[in-house]
Amino acid sequence: SPKVDSAVIKLKIPEHPRYDVTDEGLFTKIVKASFQQRRKIFKNALVRLGCNKEIIDKIFLKLNLNPNIRGENLSIGQFAEISNLVSRMLN
Repeated sequence: SPKVDSAVIKLKIPEHPRYDVTDEGLFTKIVKASFQQRRKIFKNALVRLGCNKEIIDKIFLKLNLNPNIRGENLSIGQFAEISNLVSRMLN
């Protein structure tokens, strides 16, 4: 028989999300766009989604984010905050 180690993990999904997201579709689009070209600057992912550069700059300033941050360096909470701000500024 093959010499293979295996493990079983159990995932517990919480009843309520940890972060409130006003537009789940937008949140998903932003996360996907940031990882489609992972080594690219996150700001460019938002531009590719059609976000106005002025809006992006305001969001980065408000959240005190480095303009050269990459999507892989953002937390889920930061993605949620960005998504909520984009949603508010577009409406």
